[in-house]
Amino acid sequence: MGINFTWCLIIQAKETVYYMDSLPNHSVDEDMRNIVNITIPNEIGNLKSLVDMELCSNNLSGPITPNLEIVNLKSLVELCLSKNQLNGSIPRSLGDLTSLTYLSLFDNKLYGTIPNEIGNVKSIVQPELSSNALSGLIPPNICNLKKLNILHLEGNQLSGSIPISLGDLKSLTHLYLYGNKLSGTIPNKIGNLKSLVYLELGFNTLAQAIPLELQKLFQLTDLDLSHNSLEGRIPSEMSNMVSLVTLNLSHNNLSSFIPTSFQAMRGLSYLDISYNHLEGPLPNNIAFQEALLEALKGTMDCVAKLELCCHLAMNTAQKSTENWAKKDEA
Repeated sequence: MGINFTWCLIIQAKETVYYMDSLPNHSVDEDMRNIVNITIPNEIGNLKSLVDMELCSNNLSGPITPNLEIVNLKSLVELCLSKNQLNGSIPRSLGDLTSLTYLSLFDNKLYGTIPNEIGNVKSIVQPELSSNALSGLIPPNICNLKKLNILHLEGNQLSGSIPISLGDLKSLTHLYLYGNKLSGTIPNKIGNLKSLVYLELGFNTLAQAIPLELQKLFQLTDLDLSHNSLEGRIPSEMSNMVSLVTLNLSHNNLSSFIPTSFQAMRGLSYLDISYNHLEGPLPNNIAFQEALLEALKGTMDCVAKLELCCHLAMNTAQKSTENWAKKDEA
């Protein structure tokens, strides 16, 4: 009785905005957050003027539909069902929510493909579909979402290539595709995303060379291409990415010399180029000069230089300790 009463009370109290970010510690007569296997109430589908539905972190289980008749919620602007135990597929009827700007389904147990109908929601700014078990291809008609700012698809089992059409999303600032099974090459058109700040493509099976077009991403601060099968040289043109702060190219098949032009990247503060087939010398750049030995493993001259530095530092420390010991004895 406690569960039904709490749901009904909230439904009756406010129809235009339905908010339930975390159920209170003691709703009615028991701790709701410790209850599992709660399903989404059928009654919500009757709230045709509903604008904002926040149901994250509530141990909800079962599929999103048929309990939630999404097709009736034409006014919905924000839908948050993240951090639950929801399973099943993402309903195609989401494509009918043409007013939706924010969709959060991350950290559930959703599976199946991302429906093509999501390309109909042209008002959407931020879809968060990460940390599920979604598979299949990234829908190519995602290029219809011209207002997209942030795209979270990381931590799934998506396969196939990165759609070239992603390069048409000129408003995109954050692109998270890491931790999937994506293959093929990094599309050259990614270089068209001039507003991009974060580009996270690590932990996939992307191959061939790093595209030269990435040099046009002047606003990019974080670039992660680690744990792929990229090969060839590191383009010296990447030094044109003047805003870059973090660079991770580790665990690939990159070879040849580290570009000396990287010494011009004064904003770069963290890098990891380990487990490639690179050669030194290190560029005269603080990120390289202060990098941990682990971040440079797999290089030749770099590791030799760092090992020498470590050896000298240890000798200096040992001599300092000996001198202090002699002073104490005196």
